[in-house]
Parts: sequence; structure tokens; C-alpha cells
Amino acid sequence: MDQLELEIREQGYCHLDHQNHEKLFQKSVFRTNCMDCLDRTNVVQTVFARRTLSNILFELGITGSLTAVENIPELEENFRHSWANNADTMANQYAGSGAMKTDFTRTGKRSTTGILADGYNALLRYGKNNFFDGWRQDGFDLFLGNYEVNTHSSSPFDRPFTIRFILVGVYLISNSQILLLIPQLPFFTLLSLLMAMATAMWDP
Repeated sequence: MDQLELEIREQGYCHLDHQNHEKLFQKSVFRTNCMDCLDRTNVVQTVFARRTLSNILFELGITGSLTAVENIPELEENFRHSWANNADTMANQYAGSGAMKTDFTRTGKRSTTGILADGYNALLRYGKNNFFDGWRQDGFDLFLGNYEVNTHSSSPFDRPFTIRFILVGVYLISNSQILLLIPQLPFFTLLSLLMAMATAMWDP
């Protein structure tokens, strides 16, 4: 970070006075990339944000000297949790699970609990990305105007009740924490059997 201090100061930040007049403006951004542009990217961006915030507080006269954010315990705790929550929100939207390495973002060090949480999130992402990601991609395409409706395929809601129920179950699993649904599996299984029996009796 010390090697980038000059670039950080030259980048600047947006500062409007009480009359909404521009006193400073940001000239550039820092671009960071990891394999997914997600977990480790957020860790690095947190480091840049901490240094920039320290400079802003000093230049605005809020801190009497160039005091780093990490030397103000209450501010540092709020800063860490804000960025960790940001990581979780972005990761859930993009990958379907919480972010990895948030133990480092929240506490400044890795922990056994954090490593286990990373393993759980990795397995959750693997399952969702390999078996359920098509629905998520269709949603992105729909909002971006790139989705093309297949006019030769029937709607799943025109199919038998059992297929419809299975589709709803798959949707719930693909958009929820799988472990939270485990206690409900007996209910879903029984309901599936009842729906199958009802369908068979209705259309022998």
C-alpha cells in the first residue's frame, strides 16, 4: 500500500461543500481482479478503501493527525463489518452463497471457523453452479433483454401436477440454503406421493 500511496492521493475523491459546490472530484478507480472477481477482489478493495478513508478523514479535519482507520477501534469494527456484508451480498447475487474469506475481512486474520465456512460455501456453489445456474442465467438474460422465449416448448405449468411440484421443489432448493430444507424433506416426499396418487386416480 505504501508503494501506491501517490496513486491513491492523485486519484482523489468526490467532495461537495455545504452549498453543493464541487471542491474535489475523483479522477480514477482501482481495478482489481481475481479468478471470479468476487471474494479476493473484495478483500483487496477493502484495503484500498481503508487507506482512502483514512486520507479523507485527515483532509477533512475529522482526525487531528493522519490516523489510520485501524487505530480507531469502533470505526474499524464498523468498517470491517460493512465491507464483509457487502461481500456477502455480492456473492449471494453472483454465486448463490455467502462470500469466502469474510473471517479475514471481519477480524483481520484467518480462523478455523472461516476455513470451514469457505469449504461449505465452495460445495454449495459447486452444486448450484453445476445443476441450477441455468435458471439464474435466464433471469440475468431476461433483465438484460437477451432472453429468447422458446415458442416450440410448452409451459411447465401446463404439465401434470407431479412435474409442476418437482419443478417448484427444484426452484426452492436452487434459491435457498440446502441444509435449511432438510427438515422439510419428509413433508415434500409425502406430498409428492399424494400428488402422484391423485394424478393417477384423476387420469387413469
